[in-house]
Amino acid sequence: MKKIILFICLILIFNLNAEAVSVWQNSNQKGLFSDNKAAAVNDIVTIIIVESTNAVNKASTKLSKDSSVSGSVGTGYLEANLGWGSGSKDSFKGNGETTRENTLSGKITAQVQTVLPNGNLIIKGSRMVMLNKEKQRMVITGVIRPRDIMSDNSVLSTFVADAQIEYEGKGVVSEKANPGMFTRLLGWLYIF
Repeated sequence: MKKIILFICLILIFNLNAEAVSVWQNSNQKGLFSDNKAAAVNDIVTIIIVESTNAVNKASTKLSKDSSVSGSVGTGYLEANLGWGSGSKDSFKGNGETTRENTLSGKITAQVQTVLPNGNLIIKGSRMVMLNKEKQRMVITGVIRPRDIMSDNSVLSTFVADAQIEYEGKGVVSEKANPGMFTRLLGWLYIF
């Protein structure tokens, strides 16, 4: 019995210097019951892009000018009616209409770059996809408020302040969609 008590005392003495070590060594790991919303630098947030613009611009102009002058020479019974006259007429009518409609949707994951003093987050994200030899690149930057982050750690693009969303494609389809050099030159000359 004395040996068992001595053994337990030795174990207790050696365990006094033991340190508690976490299974997870990552200091950025959040607690078990904390939410997973982005809040610090290098945290990740998903931006749901739901951009739609629609603009219509119409202009109509109508101008006209009509003037005439006529007269005769002499006075009284010496008056001779030579029937001279002058006149001019000018008119202009123009119409113009521009309609533009754009829609962009998708998801892009962004990383928190800076946490501002008021708690808002500056984010930046990019995605490049290569599909059928067509390279498509999307970049988003802006500022988000932590309260706009939904429970699934996503934010609608309409809640991104100072948003800059770039979407461009390069490849065969993009090249064919744009007019060629000769067509652009003729269009430029047509202005004159």
